[in-house]
Amino acid sequence: MAEFLRTWGALIIAVVALVQPWLRAGWRHLIWKPKLIPHPAGTIEIGFSSLGPTLGLLGTLECRRRQTFVRSKDVVVVRLKDGSSHRFSWGIFRSLAFGTANQTFELSSGFLVRPEEPYRYNIQFWERTFQNELRPKLEALRQAWQERVLEQFGDALQAVASGSVAAPAPAELRGKVEELYRQFSQEELHVSTYGTLQRMCYWEPGSYRIELRVATARPNAIHTASWEISLEEKHVQSLRFNIFKVLQEACNQAYGQFSFVYLPYEVEQPGGNA
Repeated sequence: MAEFLRTWGALIIAVVALVQPWLRAGWRHLIWKPKLIPHPAGTIEIGFSSLGPTLGLLGTLECRRRQTFVRSKDVVVVRLKDGSSHRFSWGIFRSLAFGTANQTFELSSGFLVRPEEPYRYNIQFWERTFQNELRPKLEALRQAWQERVLEQFGDALQAVASGSVAAPAPAELRGKVEELYRQFSQEELHVSTYGTLQRMCYWEPGSYRIELRVATARPNAIHTASWEISLEEKHVQSLRFNIFKVLQEACNQAYGQFSFVYLPYEVEQPGGNA
């Protein structure tokens, strides 16, 4: 034994010292990997506005085993009736404060999650493909409306600015602008933009699967969780009524608050890592 230790002992110790970092790294990356578990709170928010279709999720993200960096979150919405799907990427982080006066917003960005510090989230997700299609159409409508207002009231505004005539009463001016918008809303551009928004508002009655996908770095992985929701006819009508508000907003007309639908998490599906 003494002879064995003299000849081979040093070599064995050297080999163990050499492979130990690799064993530790393999343990961390293959076995002791972080696991993220979303714990939903409240309800799922479904919306449609000048941002296009939107979806809001609120809850807490639990991290097990060891810390990890969340580089993105997205949501896949699947209509169970026909299997059609849409992907939403995170848009803005909303504060968790109660009441609109205390609400703050910030653009989405990556964050670190630790086992000892669960991460609370309130995120609105956007379908950016639809946003890219919608934005130029709304901008074209906005410009056309501004040109129509200048064409109708430009000379009168210049006369008021020069002091040659008195400014009309606010109620009178508001009535004239509303009448002009009523006429403008019947023209081809306004009608075609309305048709585009009708197509983009693809929400319809039925059941949907909502899959949350959390992408992490170090190590790179996808953590998933999914739920089911059900939209009723009254929900769809409320969302489609927002189409008129989108058009009015683009033309600087009074439109009030956008309507949202808040649905309970009905069925939770097992999550996993990819």
